[in-house]
Amino acid sequence: MTKQEKKQRAQLAGGIGANVIDGDLGLAIRTWKQDLKNSGILKEVYKKQEFVSKSQKRKEIVDKAKYRQQFEHTAK
Repeated sequence: MTKQEKKQRAQLAGGIGANVIDGDLGLAIRTWKQDLKNSGILKEVYKKQEFVSKSQKRKEIVDKAKYRQQFEHTAK
């Protein structure tokens, strides 16, 4: 069985997780970590560790937009 076939068989269909193929636990862990990262669950968990008010979220969005606009005007 090739590496690519192992990778495909290790992935779970429709979920986050991995199967252990031929006793290769390292491949299963790497596959699981990659699925977890791609799903965005970790980002959501980190965001929920601390409460941020609506006004603070809005302020961050506006500040980022102002920052981006500075470079758009200088690039033209």
